[in-house]
Amino acid sequence: MSITLRIRAEPGPTTRLGALGPDDTFTVLDGPVCARSGGTNYYWWRVQMDENGLVGWVVEGNASEYWIEPLITCPSTGLDPNYGSLALASGFPNDPRRVDIRSGGAIDVGSCNLGSGCMGYATAAPDFRVNWSGGGSRLRFFFEGSEDTVLLVNDPGGRWHCNDDSAGTFNPTVTITSPPNGQYDIWVANYRSGVSTSGTLFITELDLSPGPDSGPSPTCPSTGLDPNYGSLALASGFPNDPRRVDIRSGGAIDVGSCNLGSGCMGYATAAPDFRVNRSGGGSRLRFFFEGSEDTVLLVNDPGGRWHCNDDSAGTFNPTVTITSPPNGQYDIWVANYRSGVSTSGTLFITELDLSPGPDSGPSPTCPSTGLDPNYGSLALASGFPNDPRRGRHQEWRCDRCRFLQPREWVHGLCDSGTRLPRQLVRRWVEVALLLRRIRGHRSAGERSGWALALQRRLSRDIQPNRDHHVTPERAVRHLGCQLPFWGEYLGHALYHRTRPLTWS
Repeated sequence: MSITLRIRAEPGPTTRLGALGPDDTFTVLDGPVCARSGGTNYYWWRVQMDENGLVGWVVEGNASEYWIEPLITCPSTGLDPNYGSLALASGFPNDPRRVDIRSGGAIDVGSCNLGSGCMGYATAAPDFRVNWSGGGSRLRFFFEGSEDTVLLVNDPGGRWHCNDDSAGTFNPTVTITSPPNGQYDIWVANYRSGVSTSGTLFITELDLSPGPDSGPSPTCPSTGLDPNYGSLALASGFPNDPRRVDIRSGGAIDVGSCNLGSGCMGYATAAPDFRVNRSGGGSRLRFFFEGSEDTVLLVNDPGGRWHCNDDSAGTFNPTVTITSPPNGQYDIWVANYRSGVSTSGTLFITELDLSPGPDSGPSPTCPSTGLDPNYGSLALASGFPNDPRRGRHQEWRCDRCRFLQPREWVHGLCDSGTRLPRQLVRRWVEVALLLRRIRGHRSAGERSGWALALQRRLSRDIQPNRDHHVTPERAVRHLGCQLPFWGEYLGHALYHRTRPLTWS
């Protein structure tokens, strides 16, 4: 913190009692309380200064940064893990599980008196978390890296288990016999300060140790691994069809050597790139990928059958269509045809009769007039009103009381000096959801049809006023620029689709 905060008698711009400077520490007594100051809502905390015992209220921060933060000097199980978590039960498949982790941190673990062997330098947050169930006779964690590391495990009972070296190496191992069910938090500390190393955390019930016996790496695509880019549950007739997922293709595994079936070739990762959990039957489920390289699509259906394709629709982009798709898990890989090549692109999931389009070629490397503009467009005639027009990238943020919610960006070109009737803005907010449908359609014809319908609806609303001829583009401009309240409310309404549009 590089600023000095005022300590107030009450939340808000009340009597000043003192100041909170950089590196000052305090104890939180109460809060948070949301109060307004200078036209903005902030969170306030009631604190007692450690140095002089002064008690008062201080502000937490603004919409972009915290001005006060917890003082953490030891590993804490109350923080979110750095590299995610995993729910495992005794007898879990694909044992051992592997997690790529970068070790080390700024906290001196040895000063925290956690127990025998607990030393080194780590982060405050756990590196990984395992939620364990099913009992079992043994649960083992070990780490393999190129530096001297220390493994720290906090079990469901709050007990610490630590190890520095094992199996004749600098790699640590922690074994817990008859492991109780619950949360296990794991840290990989570095023995030396200021050092960090990349390596692999292993989680196993087997009698494995660091070294060459830590289990073979997969040599073929495996449905038992967690997908690289997440998963999605879809039922027949799902909305917002097609769904799109950004994926980077390719990997080190030679799929052709795995004998998965006709057309199954190329180079992919062991883990699926994406997973779809399907329900509701239906007549068709289609996957296709659009990218700038020659790719191969591999899909493993709920029955364990492989469906593969290299080229489709006269392009290098692959398509896999499954008719009368059974319910269950579909694992999808996007392989590259050539070894050592990788490309970014988009995986499409649809029930419609769609195929890779002509826009799936190489990404532009220079400015292109054929792409949609980032911040909209404007039609102007000689002698246009409100001269000069200004292009502005407008950002609407949540106020401080909603600081932790996602933010929605509203882009637009604002007409300076134009004031529209409040009832028109209200109507346009209702209609704004139609604009999302326009942008969601793939074909230019469908987009034009929706745009024309929207233009007619808006024009009927304001026909008595000859000065406000409305196009869909102008409707978007005024929605974002008329009033801060409407712009901000629209942002939340469009982002949080479940939030109802209500009016006072």
